[in-house]
Amino acid sequence: MTGRILGTVVLTSLLLLGGCAFDEELGIKADYISIFDFESGSQGWKGGIADYPVKSRDSIKYVVDNLYLPSNMLVEGNGLKITAENHHRDLFYYFVHNVTDLKPKTRYEIDFEFLLYVEVNNDIKKKAGEGMYLKIGGVDHEPMLVTKTMDNKQEYMVLNIDKGDTNIDDGKDLVMVGDVTSFAGPSPEVISGNTFDKAILVKTDANGALWLVVGVDSGIDAELTFGLAAITVYYKER
Repeated sequence: MTGRILGTVVLTSLLLLGGCAFDEELGIKADYISIFDFESGSQGWKGGIADYPVKSRDSIKYVVDNLYLPSNMLVEGNGLKITAENHHRDLFYYFVHNVTDLKPKTRYEIDFEFLLYVEVNNDIKKKAGEGMYLKIGGVDHEPMLVTKTMDNKQEYMVLNIDKGDTNIDDGKDLVMVGDVTSFAGPSPEVISGNTFDKAILVKTDANGALWLVVGVDSGIDAELTFGLAAITVYYKER
């Protein structure tokens, strides 16, 4: 696990200065900022799962809810969560959000601060090479499921983004932030952190829009819930 993921809650104060955002505690300036606490609902975020065989499509089920956060966490209030079984040990649990009103065809560096959690229905028996890896980034097109033929000649449902070939990889669109397996369990711990030491660059489309993506690549055979408690995103023109 990297130093970007912490087991404690990070609280920041945000000031708006002349059209720019400024984080008083961390000293971060940005041209634009998005803040999501999910108290009033999903706030435009949508959830889904990917990386499963096409032949399993009819049996794969998932649920997205906006519900009260687990009682043992250090933060209170509502959160957005997605739950699904991961019997074939290779699912990507993800949330996406369409950001508009940015400058058209403009490159932005984006930084995330996050509070999230990963909950499983039993104690994890992790094998070598397995784990749950947090991936975050953005793209200039809507993330959608597409069919892809893998090296084993099987067709899979995958997202039309590059998140890395394996669970531990960075991709062109998403960076791998860290292994969050140790925070998971029937009573999950809050995971707080940021991507300040990762270079995430996204160019907006012709309408000034981009899509944020936050997900967990899981190789653990368990019913898994991936939940978002709060997210702040900073956008800096590059």
